[in-house]
Amino acid sequence: MGFAGDVVPQVFDNKTRTYRLRDHGLKIGNKVAFENSITGEIFGTATITEVQKTTVGRIDLKDKKHWKTYNRLEELIAAFKRHYPEKEINTNTSAWIYTYKFDASCPSIVNEYPPKKCSTCGCKKLKQAKDVLDTWFSAALWPFAVFGWPLKKNDLERFYPTDVLSTARDIINLWVARMIFSGMELMEKIPFKVVYIHPTVLTKEGKRMSKSLGTGTDPLELIEKYGADATRFGIAYQIGKNQDIRFTEENIIMGKKFCNKLWNAARFVLMNKPGWIDADFSGFTRIKNLMPADKKILKTLNKTIKAVNKNLENFEFGKAAQTLYHFFWHEFCDIYIEKSKKQLQTTNSKLQTTKILLYVLLTSLKLFHPFIPFITEEIYQNLPIKNKKTCLMIKNWPI
Repeated sequence: MGFAGDVVPQVFDNKTRTYRLRDHGLKIGNKVAFENSITGEIFGTATITEVQKTTVGRIDLKDKKHWKTYNRLEELIAAFKRHYPEKEINTNTSAWIYTYKFDASCPSIVNEYPPKKCSTCGCKKLKQAKDVLDTWFSAALWPFAVFGWPLKKNDLERFYPTDVLSTARDIINLWVARMIFSGMELMEKIPFKVVYIHPTVLTKEGKRMSKSLGTGTDPLELIEKYGADATRFGIAYQIGKNQDIRFTEENIIMGKKFCNKLWNAARFVLMNKPGWIDADFSGFTRIKNLMPADKKILKTLNKTIKAVNKNLENFEFGKAAQTLYHFFWHEFCDIYIEKSKKQLQTTNSKLQTTKILLYVLLTSLKLFHPFIPFITEEIYQNLPIKNKKTCLMIKNWPI
């Protein structure tokens, strides 16, 4: 549990109660480390003796156990705003009161040579820690330990080294570097060929998301509100060349609207389905006498496939999502589907048009599947394809 630098002395001066605007999940009897939020130093531990959920307006302003008392409610709200500057706080804001028994402990001593005494309490009875490597050194064994190392397992020979590691930029030195030198030392091979540094999701103001500051966004809430596919696509669509994504809910709303567009386009195609067809579209590429609209959509589809494959090979996932969005919404839905309505009224072109509609839809589902897995799979399972025994994920990728 974190305390501001100017509050730490209060804890040592018999402050036994703290007010919080989020539930830390603590219960009576739990032990918790106390941390200086400014320096990151652990300055002691505490045992929780009482937990009370209330609101800001019901907090006792003269509570001496809190050490700091207030004359007016506005002073308390102002104090909260210091720690939660971006959070809207009023009398009805939920608050948690934690009462604790504090135990001041001496910090760990980090020194090149054995010290004679503790610089905090002066004690000369010091015991050296046996385990001095941090958790990142054990995490560095992950690329080969998961495959049975140090035993020579078949999985280890087959899957080590791997091709790509995806990680965040803030643990390149902590984790990635350690995996590399551990792999070279213990396996005589680097564990991966490529490291993809994925973007960091920030607030729309460009600040890092933080639970303690109340600036985080729970993805489960977005999924509950808009759906998993909309959330995935809305975030992927924002990925650009820099290493940051400024999150706005408007992009998730855009993702939901696009998923609806995909679903409605599929409904139109299925309304005009040509009956059951072969899964590989046998003879489809040899169709002659294509209408101008048919030629254009197939040509544009091929260009889109090449562009998306190039984007994915270069880890340009945002570009891939944007390219697919433009093709499906503007080229397929806005142009070809509208023109196909007239072609479907003509006996000579109806069968050919319905096959092209289905072919473009199926190919689009494959391309969208990494971004929108659930809706694309549901649509695929309803397509009129013969001998369809597999899921969309393991179908041949468009090239």
